Amino acid sequence: MIKLLYAKNVFSRKSLVRQQNLSFVILVKNLAFDKRVDVEWAGENGDWHTLPASYHSNVGQEKEYWIARMAFVLADDESLPGNVQFALRYRVADAEYWDNNQGENYCIQADSGIKVGHGNPVLNVGFESGLSHGERRLPITVAVDRRIKAKKVTIDWTTDNWKTKQQSTCRFARNYWDTECLSNARNPNQYGYQIWHEVLNVNDAFGVQYRIVCEAKLRVIWDDNFG
Repeated sequence: MIKLLYAKNVFSRKSLVRQQNLSFVILVKNLAFDKRVDVEWAGENGDWHTLPASYHSNVGQEKEYWIARMAFVLADDESLPGNVQFALRYRVADAEYWDNNQGENYCIQADSGIKVGHGNPVLNVGFESGLSHGERRLPITVAVDRRIKAKKVTIDWTTDNWKTKQQSTCRFARNYWDTECLSNARNPNQYGYQIWHEVLNVNDAFGVQYRIVCEAKLRVIWDDNFG
């Protein structure tokens, strides 16, 4: 009923202010219109908090994406959360569902980048449901389980509902921070996932459809948003 797609725990170095950014992308089964999705989390001080998630987009009639984000700024009287443990809760009607890593809670270390949930060998990460006004370059970031030994990752995409198709080849990023223009990352790829990245030149397209194709050692794996 509820499943972690991925979580991010990164530090921002784009200014003199040290900031920690947490985000969680969650897949839930659409059981009713009225629902609540929360991330229950605790930092290194052990205090538990509730972070509400917001609706992002739907997949047909049965599934929905929800996202929770929060930013923390280092201050003299307040430390950053650091390493974080968390679980996901979904409340709808009179029922409550959890994804708590089979009772062990999930853990993601400070500034470790991205952690992908179970059962996602190839996953689109960082996606948005719409193009910004005037956006002409669309970045695509893909997380690939390195155990599948990916040889090539490409994006099949179209701006005319598949009347024509283009294909762009992703580049292998040394770690997640390569796509964020950051440096001094700690423990790259510690959760066993490679990061691949590409930017689509969509020009003045009204909309873009795309799917991810990963050529692995023994098979081809797709992420096409459940078809």
